[in-house]
Amino acid sequence: MMADTFKLHVVTPQGKVLEQDISFLKFQGSQGQRGIYADHSPFITDLKPCALMVEFNQQHQHYFFI
Repeated sequence: MMADTFKLHVVTPQGKVLEQDISFLKFQGSQGQRGIYADHSPFITDLKPCALMVEFNQQHQHYFFI
């Protein structure tokens, strides 16, 4: 059974800036644009300056500039 959400942690050298249960994430990393759904394999990556698109409950989208 597939999970509907997953825990997103955004951490900077200054500390944690976001910790939220989300259903989808789109971002620009060093290896290109990526989209992540729940049940994706866990990984750690660097981020390029971009609009981080976060989707909550498969309905509401919010954008954060990082």
